Amino acid sequence: MGAWMLYAAAAGALAAVAAAALERVMRMYRRPTRWVWAAALAATLSLAAATAVGREPIPATAPAAA
Repeated sequence: MGAWMLYAAAAGALAAVAAAALERVMRMYRRPTRWVWAAALAATLSLAAATAVGREPIPATAPAAA
């Protein structure tokens, strides 16, 4: 679980850096920047959700002692 959380945080950080760079470019050409950040947020959420699919859930209770 911890590795997945670190992966999702790193992916979010990379998306934020890319959005900040793209925002600067969009401002240079006088284009709206709101959708850059919306796309970065959507990409982060969809990537985190896609990597979470197929993971085995952690059991809520400990297995019985043999």
